[in-house]
Amino acid sequence: MSTDKLFILLLVVLLPLSGCLDTVEPAGADAAHSDAEIEINNPPVIYGELRFWDYYDYDTSTLYEDVLVVQGMTKDFDGVIVQFGVDTDLDGNIDFNLSNPDTYHLQMIDTNGTGWMNPVMWNPTGHTMDAEYCYQWIQLISVDDDGAKQINPVNAIFELDGETDQCTLEHN
Repeated sequence: MSTDKLFILLLVVLLPLSGCLDTVEPAGADAAHSDAEIEINNPPVIYGELRFWDYYDYDTSTLYEDVLVVQGMTKDFDGVIVQFGVDTDLDGNIDFNLSNPDTYHLQMIDTNGTGWMNPVMWNPTGHTMDAEYCYQWIQLISVDDDGAKQINPVNAIFELDGETDQCTLEHN
């Protein structure tokens, strides 16, 4: 086989393969990739705590006993907080909204007359007479503008009346 024929044969074989080996993308390929990119929405972050405790209002010199108190704030690093509050019935929806979500502060939640408290006895042995205290799960929830949600569960602890074996509505 002559050199010319060998050259043409190699050209015929390698020419179609050159399209497969090409690493340069066409001009419109970047636009197609950017449209297909998935944006990740990070959930908000909650700083602080929620407690069932006493709250002293320094502005009015008033002590509020056995109330929900939030000391904290929430931040959304890739958006805006649209809702921040407390869920007392564990349905995933905020029952009591908090103000100034992005400013760290101490705030009492006004729950008067709402009947949010529904504590149960903690009895590690399963016997009522061995109960040590009462508790109820509640949660602090933050929601951002893209619908991402952060939930921090909290265990509210209540006093147990040892004589009646009933949960009181006072903090422990």
